[in-house]
Amino acid sequence: MNKIINASHSKDFITYANSALVNNRYIVDITYYAGSYGMGGYGFFGLRLSETKERKQEWLVCTIFSANDWLTVNGRWLSCHPTQYSQQKPLTGTIYSQDKEGRYLSPLETWDDFQPLILDKKINDFDCKKNSCQIIIEENIIIAITADSSSRPWFYGTKKPRELGKDDDLRRGWILARNINLFL
Repeated sequence: MNKIINASHSKDFITYANSALVNNRYIVDITYYAGSYGMGGYGFFGLRLSETKERKQEWLVCTIFSANDWLTVNGRWLSCHPTQYSQQKPLTGTIYSQDKEGRYLSPLETWDDFQPLILDKKINDFDCKKNSCQIIIEENIIIAITADSSSRPWFYGTKKPRELGKDDDLRRGWILARNINLFL
């Protein structure tokens, strides 16, 4: 099953991302919920890139369902399901209170240690291959999706590893878009 969503038919799609279009631009905003709006969206990950002489501000978007759970930052998970926090505390997350049946209720604690690491920092290198990618940001911050699925949290429901499908290609999973609402 393909995990990467083809966003090329969205009216806000500009082009597939590559190093020539991404390198040496600054990160001016971030979203963990690109792709749609409200609950039940795609959960794409997006970095808003600064404008250049040749390009307007645009979003660098990873078009994988729940992309945050696929990404690592210097080897640390960006996000994961709350039941996995004991394995590795991610850079972003929320701890919820639970009722007697284990259902999640209101948030008790929310954190985001990722935004301060990357906001207003320059992307030095965007390198994307079929099964892996990395974005190297100033101060040696590396955002990555590795080919090795053991570096990612497993799917909470199925307990299976987060693996790309045989037809998935990360080079088609990173796009530049005008905005983060990609109606697909």
